[in-house]
Amino acid sequence: MNERMLLSQLKHTFLINMYYPFEDRENLYLVMDYMCGGDLRFHIGRMRRFQ
Repeated sequence: MNERMLLSQLKHTFLINMYYPFEDRENLYLVMDYMCGGDLRFHIGRMRRFQ
């Protein structure tokens, strides 16, 4: 719930925007921007060093 509150209030170019949260009895769903290309950890593991 803390993550949901933070993402709903923060708007920044380096963070993924959250548009709408909803939940059922067991899960919390967050509707967020689609970020194509993977996360930073994936790219660091693949490249080892950036130019």
